[in-house]
Amino acid sequence: MDKDFGQFIRRKRKEKNLKLMDLAEKVGISAVYASYIERGNRAAPVKSKLEAFARELELSPEDTKIMYHLAKRTHIKATIPSHICNYIVDKPYVTDIVLFAIEHDIPKEEWLEFKNKIEIKYSE
Repeated sequence: MDKDFGQFIRRKRKEKNLKLMDLAEKVGISAVYASYIERGNRAAPVKSKLEAFARELELSPEDTKIMYHLAKRTHIKATIPSHICNYIVDKPYVTDIVLFAIEHDIPKEEWLEFKNKIEIKYSE
């Protein structure tokens, strides 16, 4: 599996024998932005552009799900300090927990309970 959104898009684009400029034009973004995305230097674009990527790359439902998951990870990476980001992104299980918490709006009390369990276990 691809490690990040940009790698995923690049691989799918190459599988379709599409040039970067052609895909960018079809999706409605600049070639420069598409290049930044593929190199991991920019977060994934907005939902309408992600839908365009899925359509233009003819992604299966499973690949579309993977693409959205990887896209969410780029947004996490773009908005938090690098050392925290690296920890979250380098450990897919942590990323999954954070994304689940976001999607289900996990309340503060449950996070504090989780934190207390970890602190108790590792302070012994």
